[in-house]
Amino acid sequence: MLQVSNDKQVMALLVIDPYNDFISKGGKVWDRLKTVAEANGCVPNMLELLNAARKAGLRVFYLPELCAGHGALMTYDRAAVVNAVRDSDFKRFFLAVQPLFQGDRDLWPPVARAIEGLDPSSAFRRKMLESWNAYGDGYRDAISDDLTLVRLMRVLLPRYQGGPLTLFRGEGAPNRRHRTYGMSWTTDRKVAEYFAETHRYHYTGGSVLLETDAPPDAIICAPRQLGDDYAEAEYIIDRRRLGAVRVLARFGELEAA
Repeated sequence: MLQVSNDKQVMALLVIDPYNDFISKGGKVWDRLKTVAEANGCVPNMLELLNAARKAGLRVFYLPELCAGHGALMTYDRAAVVNAVRDSDFKRFFLAVQPLFQGDRDLWPPVARAIEGLDPSSAFRRKMLESWNAYGDGYRDAISDDLTLVRLMRVLLPRYQGGPLTLFRGEGAPNRRHRTYGMSWTTDRKVAEYFAETHRYHYTGGSVLLETDAPPDAIICAPRQLGDDYAEAEYIIDRRRLGAVRVLARFGELEAA
């Protein structure tokens, strides 16, 4: 009988082709697939599986439908990544980083250091934001380190051009204790409160609703500039540049259903 291993070093969840164009409202072919996707609970089932994998501490890999041509395997070349950013060629960049989504997480910090100081074009940055909006969770899971992700996104995403903002975030109680806040914040308190309340059972000790007055240099990007289909009013933040972060509410841990 086949023995299934529970070793987290060798087990992972592989998500294949989770394109917004297919499974999200407003996607290019959503109207054609909506009936089937909603009937089989495609997105809720996917989210349930993703949340269970993350709670169990499993790695999550995203595999978009890309190849180097005729099924050829792609190999990682850091110089190709750097040159693509320097040349503001997003297509080359996206292809060059694909091996990193299935490879060693320790390869990402050298990439962040190598592209620091580069200034790709606004068109490149806009394409990167489109990619972030489609595969944000994929980048987070592949890199698995917010500070490395912050260094990358400061170079790659459109720069925030506004003033200071009062922002909110639903966060796990352990992250509050360690001040390891996530990157995604919102100007809409109700959005953050909903996240904190509905994700309380994901964290030991429950969750919290946070508020901060973020200075402009702490705000990396405003993804909503490309639209806000989910009405999340999201901003991407560098937690190291935040001032005081206040706890507005606490939500006790619940047992998962």
